[in-house]
Amino acid sequence: MRCFIGLILLVSSLQLQAKVSARVDRTEVTMGESFTLEITIGETSTVAPDLSVLEPVFQVAHTNQRSFTQNVNGQISRETIWQVVLFPQSVGDHVIPPIEINGEFTQALSIKVVKPDPAAQGGGDFFIEIEPSKTEAYVQEEIGLIVRLFYRVTPRNASLSEPVGDGLIVQPVNKSVQYQVQRNGSNYNVLERRYALYSENSGKATLNPIVFNGEVADGQRQSFSMFQRGRPVRFISDMLEFNIKSIPQSFIGKPWIPAELVELKQSWSQSNSYKAGEPITRTVELTVKGLSENQLPDLIMPDIEGAKIYADTADTLGQQDGKSLISTKTMKFAVIPNAAGMLEIPEYKLAWFDTVNQQMQFATLSAESIPISASAIEVSAQPVEPVVNEQARVNGADMSGDLIPESINLWRSSPWMWISFGLALLWLSTVTSWYFTRRRTTSVSNVVADKVSVLDDKQLRLQLQSSDPAILQQALILWWNRQHAQQVTNLSSIAEQMHDISTAQALLQLQASLYQPSQEQPQTNWLKLIKSGGFKQQSSGAKTNSQELPPLYQ
Repeated sequence: MRCFIGLILLVSSLQLQAKVSARVDRTEVTMGESFTLEITIGETSTVAPDLSVLEPVFQVAHTNQRSFTQNVNGQISRETIWQVVLFPQSVGDHVIPPIEINGEFTQALSIKVVKPDPAAQGGGDFFIEIEPSKTEAYVQEEIGLIVRLFYRVTPRNASLSEPVGDGLIVQPVNKSVQYQVQRNGSNYNVLERRYALYSENSGKATLNPIVFNGEVADGQRQSFSMFQRGRPVRFISDMLEFNIKSIPQSFIGKPWIPAELVELKQSWSQSNSYKAGEPITRTVELTVKGLSENQLPDLIMPDIEGAKIYADTADTLGQQDGKSLISTKTMKFAVIPNAAGMLEIPEYKLAWFDTVNQQMQFATLSAESIPISASAIEVSAQPVEPVVNEQARVNGADMSGDLIPESINLWRSSPWMWISFGLALLWLSTVTSWYFTRRRTTSVSNVVADKVSVLDDKQLRLQLQSSDPAILQQALILWWNRQHAQQVTNLSSIAEQMHDISTAQALLQLQASLYQPSQEQPQTNWLKLIKSGGFKQQSSGAKTNSQELPPLYQ
């Protein structure tokens, strides 16, 4: 009885084990090729097999699942088949371990992976070529890389991986190019891509293999044809190693620019006359062949005697000529001369490393001389020599002894002279009083007009109290053009028309702070200055020196 029960349990166990089975379509494959693992379950099941046990020896490409039900002479049978496409990860003898499904396990399977035959390359349907421009380079030096995929059969669902390597920065140089070539008597279609590689560190740098994945139609594998979308194909390129050298000692502390070509150009803002105190825009353009736009350094221009320099933001542009990267950085500098005269711009040299000739080179901006004229404020502040009639000076000197006694005698001899003198003084004081009263009334009217013009525009009033020099510049120019029906575009044009030199200097200082955020701004209450009449405009032809005559005597 016990033997009978044991026999039943053994048979049941065998039947249970027979419900799950596995097989492969090939037991020997070449590295880079795929093979198919088929798992059969003797029942209808939606539970997927646990494929995690295949890692890291095999890579799972994709899976398919189908279920079948058959009725033969009243006997109903059900079956579920899983098809798994695998790529071996290394060469050698490997074992596919038992795979668990619903608590049951498949049997273990053996698979042999062999190296591809180098002599066979070029004779198959697919192969990959990689061609570096050099295998030895300096840190941050461009290494050109060409990747070519050769194929005789058009694949489906194809993909070609991008170059990747530890410590390497990869940038595409062009879009994919397709053409046809002949290799070993066979015609191939070619997909070609170009890249630029840069290493940030010295030492050995490794480029991982380029991987091609795709599917092709295969009429020879009929056993799995009901599931096949196409026979998977996979090809892997060789690995590349690069020797990266350190930056030369001669460039320590200097901008490091390893390139095939470097050019420097400069231009100046166009003007009929450059004036002291007014900014001149200097534009410097750096063009480098062999570096990306992110690798271009910021240039520091040398000091210019007699002028201040303020750097503006830089713009970069990246291009390519189909073989290499070409990058451009455009930098603008505001140069403000301090005084009139010749402004001498010194020569500027930029050292760079010629990767073609393996030596240091220099890109140069030549020296220039720019004539600077005096500003309107400086001209008006110059002293004016009084014009004296030479003949009157001589006559006055010769007759001085005679005139004084005569005038004394005249005043003593005639009382009517005293009466006339008193009437003249009375008339003069009356006229003077009228003049100053009229002038005070006009000044008050101007201040009231200024107050109204500012206070009526709430937005403008707020802008005039801003701490942002750009907003202040815009508000002052807007207010000035409204008050004086002008169309000035900069603060220096307003400063030239100022009656008050201190106000003019504050305007020029505010303008200078626009070109460098760290420049100290004038501590000026612009709204209060406008209301108090500090923005009074010079009258036409007026002098601002101490010898100016009152309007009464003009």
